[in-house]
Amino acid sequence: MNDEIEPIYPEDSEKQANESRGPRKKLLRKPATRGGRILFAIVAMAFLVGGVAAVIILTQTLPFVPVNPPSVTAGCANQDIGWGVTPVPTQGKAGFVIFTCYDHGGAVPAFNVGEAAVATPTFNLPAGYVDLWAIPGANIAAGATRCGMAQQTSANLTSGSPVSSLDPGGYSYCADYFSAPSGGFASFTVTWSQ
Repeated sequence: MNDEIEPIYPEDSEKQANESRGPRKKLLRKPATRGGRILFAIVAMAFLVGGVAAVIILTQTLPFVPVNPPSVTAGCANQDIGWGVTPVPTQGKAGFVIFTCYDHGGAVPAFNVGEAAVATPTFNLPAGYVDLWAIPGANIAAGATRCGMAQQTSANLTSGSPVSSLDPGGYSYCADYFSAPSGGFASFTVTWSQ
């Protein structure tokens, strides 16, 4: 290794400026040794690592949490849905029809809503019906003349619009009509999607 000190002279423009100030001074530079370069690299890396550690103070990974999907499920098979809890409509008169399931000799809800269910019904009401409701349970309040009078938790269903207002539990369908048609009401299908 050459540890000899080399003189360094300023550039010519600086040289002239220095001559006007007095005698010229030699600038001395000692060449960097291998150990000095390694020490510099270690100090620089420590500074960079310390700088990053000052910014990131905590990293944590939180675990996966499974979620039960919201659901709307059938209360019975299609062949078990009926309208027997309401009287037979009279032609030209207003009223409602409740569609429930008949299971073990009694009326039970046509469908069930799980926790926090948001689902979209799709249907086409046949001629004569004016609206369709989801009513709690399998019956309507005594003295009610319209489906919407069933209970607070009833929901007026609109085909293609999401329903999120139903509390968990069992529901039946209720269809209002203003004037029962002479040929009766045609059957129809309600499809739920999420």
